[in-house]
Amino acid sequence: MLNGADELDAINIVYEMPVSIKGDTIVYNADSFTNGTEDKLEDTLNKLPGVEVNEDGDILVEGKQVEKVMVEGKDFFEGDSRLATKNIPADAIDKVQVLRIIIIAAN
Repeated sequence: MLNGADELDAINIVYEMPVSIKGDTIVYNADSFTNGTEDKLEDTLNKLPGVEVNEDGDILVEGKQVEKVMVEGKDFFEGDSRLATKNIPADAIDKVQVLRIIIIAAN
């Protein structure tokens, strides 16, 4: 074996966990669950484990209905998650945080 000529530089592989739990917050890396065919937030949420959007557009996490949706830390149509699921584009979502059944979409 030749020394030096055929050596490769070190390679760093960085892997982000698709789901992490920090205290009472679950953080989903949305890109880990999507494939680019999603149109609205509803499509993305339906692919997250433990999250479901029913036919009425209500968001359920572990069977409990979400009462408040926040985007970038600000309330987004409190009490009516249907507006969020039907109107927020899927490609605008990077991470989804669930905090005591509050969903916070972050870009």
